[in-house]
Amino acid sequence: MIMDDYIYMPTNNEDMEFIEEGYAQYVPPGCVGSINIVHIGWDACAAADHVHYSEKEKYPTIAYEVICSNHKKILSFTLGSPGTHGDKMIIKSDKTVCSL
Repeated sequence: MIMDDYIYMPTNNEDMEFIEEGYAQYVPPGCVGSINIVHIGWDACAAADHVHYSEKEKYPTIAYEVICSNHKKILSFTLGSPGTHGDKMIIKSDKTVCSL
């Protein structure tokens, strides 16, 4: 898949050192990315799914987790989750985070 050519976690020491240097002055050694969960509104949500995708926003959303480096490179992302899934639930189910 062509996406794998551009979105991937560091695979060797050179890549790891390049990413770590961007965080070196701000956080403890070993940090390679920042994680955020983004909720994007879903206007075309089916009425039957509305309850599963709507929570605090009161309208249906799809939540995506993105890990990016200090150099603005996307390292990993998850497929969309229902908006009712909390951030902790999404992070716990991410194989990239759990394998670190």
